[in-house]
Amino acid sequence: MERPMPQQIYRHFKGNLYQVLTIAIHSETREELVIYQALYGDFKVYARPLSMFTSPVDRVKYPDVKQQMRFEKVDPATLAGNGSLNPLGIKPAQQASEGSLYKPENKQENKPENKAENKSGIETVRDSFVVRPEKKVEPVINIQKVPEHQASSSAYSNSDYMNKTIEDEADELNLDPNVVAFLDSDSAKARIQILERIRPVVTDDMIDIMAMAIDVEVAPGDVYDRLSDLRNCLEKVARFETERLR
Repeated sequence: MERPMPQQIYRHFKGNLYQVLTIAIHSETREELVIYQALYGDFKVYARPLSMFTSPVDRVKYPDVKQQMRFEKVDPATLAGNGSLNPLGIKPAQQASEGSLYKPENKQENKPENKAENKSGIETVRDSFVVRPEKKVEPVINIQKVPEHQASSSAYSNSDYMNKTIEDEADELNLDPNVVAFLDSDSAKARIQILERIRPVVTDDMIDIMAMAIDVEVAPGDVYDRLSDLRNCLEKVARFETERLR
């Protein structure tokens, strides 16, 4: 399978469409990661190892899937029909020049007054997920002197916090104790062991929280497939930790 390039559109074997944003490199493992964005729902952005992105469909797990590869590139021109809605649920865009997804502006062309109505559907999608820089907001700092009795009470509360067990934290955060133990752990190997313990009761929310803790995002799908993807990421980190200690 050819190497994914930015702006290319791919179809997952389960039918959803995604657009490649860029190829990133993991800061610790140096593994190449495909950064891609969903073209449906909330337009979430995901990261997946390049080797997994370009891998074939697991025929043992999905014997009835016709698509050969996990992700297959889609020609944007095929997404637009003759006046019909494409898989994105939007009006088809006018054909772009040189195979590009977006039609370039023609400044010499006379623009009709109802310009907004003629804006192509795919251009609308593009505008919806273009990352724009956030406006810098100067923080407002309000320094107030804390009364002595409140300061002593705060110190007492901090002391109580240091004495809390994992079970206490789990009750307060309404989380499974194994998830709290995962968040508190600094070892990839220890976290892999926690994943084995949590497997019988694992949920998508648990996986999202644990993935956020190690700065990765696991693509949606079957909960056990997502757990396996998270474990693969941890195994790569564990190998890096072992090599670093040698």
